[in-house]
Amino acid sequence: MRAVQTFEEFQESKHFALLDGIRAMAILAVLWHHSAGQSFFQWALLERGYLGVDLFFVLSGFLITHLLIKEKRIKGKISLSKFYVRRTLRIFPLYYGYLLALMAWAIVTQNQKLEMMLSSMPYYLLYVSNWMPEDQYQFFHRAWSLAVEEQFYLLWPLLVVGIGFFRPALMIIVALGVSMLCAMGFLGEYAFKLNQMLVPYRTILLGCLVAIGLNTKKIYEIFAQLTVSPLAAPLTLAASVGFIAAQSGPIVGVAQMAVQMLMAAFLMTCVINEENYLKSILSLAWVRMIGVVSYGIYILHGQLWGLSGKAMAIFPGDALSDSRGLFFVVLTLLSTLFAYISYNTYEKFFMKKKQRYEVK
Repeated sequence: MRAVQTFEEFQESKHFALLDGIRAMAILAVLWHHSAGQSFFQWALLERGYLGVDLFFVLSGFLITHLLIKEKRIKGKISLSKFYVRRTLRIFPLYYGYLLALMAWAIVTQNQKLEMMLSSMPYYLLYVSNWMPEDQYQFFHRAWSLAVEEQFYLLWPLLVVGIGFFRPALMIIVALGVSMLCAMGFLGEYAFKLNQMLVPYRTILLGCLVAIGLNTKKIYEIFAQLTVSPLAAPLTLAASVGFIAAQSGPIVGVAQMAVQMLMAAFLMTCVINEENYLKSILSLAWVRMIGVVSYGIYILHGQLWGLSGKAMAIFPGDALSDSRGLFFVVLTLLSTLFAYISYNTYEKFFMKKKQRYEVK
């Protein structure tokens, strides 16, 4: 295999070799962010694992849009019904199964917060928990990012089918430009706050723009020349991490947008040149496995947080029992185990049905 894929090879790609490894990076960052205990190193970088969600958003926008473009090229049109069926069979079973399990457990144990859980349930059932009022009880906080994605992918294919890919690309560029002006404070404090509310959608849009750009021959060939070196991926990753580490305060506004653009650049280097110096790490079997079951890890790890805390009690001494690093390892192992079981015994049943609606 050549170091850099030709444009035609890229267009035909349905599966990119390093994406599972990138998913693993993203979910491990989230797990670290949610881990309890004291860190050995007091680095600002270690408090920014939440940015793993941004990486998920960029990756998701890229992959979904790339597959839509491929379907349009092969079939001559995009089947909205098949798109929504594919999304439903991949996302809904575990999401709604988890909600059902939570409610069943709350009823059986006569949870004192059952009434509040029931009042909040419509927000979760309708995938609008990201707009939940502050007075509502959030028993599944992580669902906010899943709600953002589902809202976006309810509308994005409709827009693409309605006006094609070129016009949405221009709209994204304009939206990013306006977002930059808001982030810089040029359009007022209200515009800045509104922009922050819309940041997750902007992040997914950035991934969509990457897919549209790379599926344009001239643009692809320009970036192919820039990523021909196997050092390109490590350098863009180092730039992303270094920029995040260099920020002294909250990463919002222009800094947040810069991080997301660096993530997009990193993603581009990995999908164009899969034979880069990160391949040996991102292609490790256990890394890829974590990436494959990352959706399950994201949903399930909150319920395993308490179990991880109890497991920490077996380690002697205060230093070990209060170690964030050790808590992270325990949480990662438990979350990966349960997600792996879910993936292979429950989710795969629906994924096999999903194959009927894939673009061949």
